[in-house]
Amino acid sequence: SGTSIGANCTLGPYAVIGEGPQVKGFASESAGIKIGDHNTIREFSTVHQASTNEKATTIGDHNYLMAYSHIGHDVVLGNNTMIANSVNLGGHVEVGDFAVVGGGAQIHQNCRIGCFAMFAGASATNLDVPPYMTFVGVPAAATSTNRFGMKRAGIVQANRSEIMRAFKVIYASNSSMPVILEELAKLEQYPEINEIVDFIKSSKRGIIRTLGIKNQ
Repeated sequence: SGTSIGANCTLGPYAVIGEGPQVKGFASESAGIKIGDHNTIREFSTVHQASTNEKATTIGDHNYLMAYSHIGHDVVLGNNTMIANSVNLGGHVEVGDFAVVGGGAQIHQNCRIGCFAMFAGASATNLDVPPYMTFVGVPAAATSTNRFGMKRAGIVQANRSEIMRAFKVIYASNSSMPVILEELAKLEQYPEINEIVDFIKSSKRGIIRTLGIKNQ
């Protein structure tokens, strides 16, 4: 009850779509689940109802959820994402378009993963994951931009280069966030740069600030 599934979706064996949220005291009033078109949800995956009647747990279009992945209550999943095996997305997590979350990754409730972010398998975070960048480890740290994902999506070289400059502004110093935002404002204001800035400004949990080792 309360689950809407769009056209051309594939549901694997034993996937559970529409069970109540894992919330103590849940009063059974839920906005349910809204799933878009052309999604694949593989075997033993779980997608839980919203915890309130205000907004549905939402999965957009063209997403691929691998086996044993868990989409918690009130999650908002964008379009064209890849959620690998045994990923756990806690309640109220938001995942942007074209993001990739590797197998066994753990995303704490209320975190956000930006568009085109690459979050490595077996990594974990309780902070927001900025868009267009790659993260690995426990706790997760930034390693570089997601240059291959951006190139596949047709983001041109000039924009990719400016995103790398933004990465260096954020992670190559211990500057305060106001100073970082001032430096980002000096870059070419491509849509991707604006999205990074807006993501940082709207973060409630704070973004990952640790710089990790590339190719860890």
